[in-house]
Amino acid sequence: MQELWPLTVKLDPQSYEAYTQGQEMTPFVPSSGHDDWLLLALENQALEVQLR
Repeated sequence: MQELWPLTVKLDPQSYEAYTQGQEMTPFVPSSGHDDWLLLALENQALEVQLR
């Protein structure tokens, strides 16, 4: 079964500027091995991503 969950993407000033200029966002995604940038809130059925 598939469900829709809200997704919040938080951008710091550098990633926000890159986004508004239509630049690639890949450099702002943390490298593998880090999991503190992704929050899965099961109780709220929500996802949050923090790009740096």
